[in-house]
Amino acid sequence: MVIASQLLVLFLLMLSGFILSKTGTLGRQAAPAFSSLVMNFAMPCLIVVSLQRPFSPDMLGLAGKTLGISFLVYGLSALLTVFYPSLLGLKGEQRDIHRYALIFSNCAFIGIPVVEMVMGREYLFQLTIYNVPFNLFSFSLGAWLITRKRDSSFALSYRTFVSPCIIASVLGFILFLFSVSLPDTLYRGLKMAGDMTSPLSTLVIGMNLAGTAWRGILGRWQLYVTSLARIAVMPLIVVLLLYLAGVRGAALVMPALIAAMPVAASTTLITSAFGGDIHESGALVLLSTLFSALSLPLAALVIYRLAGSF
Repeated sequence: MVIASQLLVLFLLMLSGFILSKTGTLGRQAAPAFSSLVMNFAMPCLIVVSLQRPFSPDMLGLAGKTLGISFLVYGLSALLTVFYPSLLGLKGEQRDIHRYALIFSNCAFIGIPVVEMVMGREYLFQLTIYNVPFNLFSFSLGAWLITRKRDSSFALSYRTFVSPCIIASVLGFILFLFSVSLPDTLYRGLKMAGDMTSPLSTLVIGMNLAGTAWRGILGRWQLYVTSLARIAVMPLIVVLLLYLAGVRGAALVMPALIAAMPVAASTTLITSAFGGDIHESGALVLLSTLFSALSLPLAALVIYRLAGSF
């Protein structure tokens, strides 16, 4: 009940964003503006603050273990999706959009507030480390995956691997390694900015849902299969693999929770930026997000039971 009530708070915020957008209180440019604010300012501030921990060998070991598990999960996810589009009979660009949707979950806009509320703010250190591969690959190799079969302006280069979140992760980790504490005024300022991440992220999800067209969604069974695979099958695979490997506690809970998140919002950002199939990507984000309202509380309870106390 505690997990369900905590998640209910997030979905009430999401509903608020939906209503504010539908009523015209927030205009069409609000969602892109808020998204940019979160990704380029609030979230980097949250990352730096989350990594403000005194250095210790135990914490360094935890960071290394978390990062290793994250790279392993993303690598296995990519391998599992190689033949997936063929099973669904997908063609052309849709094949890679569905592959991207299974590899990358919404670990930021929904993942951060869910982990913060379900596990506690102290676990944002691990989440920041766990999200490094997403920040590194989602807008680089992921964007290449979606655009590779079409003529687009996207070009893969070293610049595509650099983002404000990656810069903040590197900076925050260096401060952690040398136990550098930020001045109190600067820390409080960054914390206030970082605290905007969860509420703004959740409002953005609601605003995006309000702006998504329903036409062409309800009749495509492949969209339902991929959405359910994203929020149910992928976390099940992650839990089984980590559990059989002897992983317990928070090291199992966090990867499984992130795997249970809906399709990453970056799916629509990439297709929109480079002239891709925005209807396909938008439908996947919409359906998986709606389904996650029911699946996340159940997934959290099951994951907790398997992981044991942490």
